[in-house]
Amino acid sequence: MKAKNVISNILFWITLFSPIISFYLAGLVGETEIFGVFGLVRYSWIMLLFLPIPALTLSIAIVLKKHNKKYKKNLIVCFICLPLLIVFGSYRVIFRNDISYEASTFVHFGREMKIDLPNNVKVATGKVDSYLLGYAKIQDEKQKNEFERVIINSDLWESKFTSPIRGSLPIDIQYRLVQFDYFSLYDSTSGDYNLVAHEGDEIFFIAYSYEGQRFMFLRDYIIQ
Repeated sequence: MKAKNVISNILFWITLFSPIISFYLAGLVGETEIFGVFGLVRYSWIMLLFLPIPALTLSIAIVLKKHNKKYKKNLIVCFICLPLLIVFGSYRVIFRNDISYEASTFVHFGREMKIDLPNNVKVATGKVDSYLLGYAKIQDEKQKNEFERVIINSDLWESKFTSPIRGSLPIDIQYRLVQFDYFSLYDSTSGDYNLVAHEGDEIFFIAYSYEGQRFMFLRDYIIQ
């Protein structure tokens, strides 16, 4: 019974930290620094792999109760952590209709913007308010080098935007522009690139960062 008490204490602490640890691992594998919350959702199933831990803690609690030993803290931590792991671990299923990881989405976006984009990419897109927001990471070093050579000499890409052009974008996107090196804004209503858009115009926007060879892009955004 003494051994069971020791195991009980160990499992209590492991169970207590299991949501935090699994959440961190899902974010690490999902590369949240590139894909944001979309990356976390993509690998949220990792949290389900931790379910045996609180299940074992619950079993120990039942055994301790039968022997009139202290068991309540193990029971409480299970009631807290089990639902957390199940709910957060199911995010990939819960948001399956709102978030997409199809690389073809990025390729299609490039065609709509009438610009050439790499096709060997890892992609995550999702609806934010009324527009589609996406992230992409180039997976092939050769494509990365070729793409970077193109944008340096392209008239469709800019290394900086004026304040009026920046102001055309959603506020949260404006704040994130400092993380990127090159930009392209296409006004599908007027057919212009990198000019100030007008109210009611629909714009497509993409930003690229050398560090991490990553993109941020949005479409279906109507200027308010």
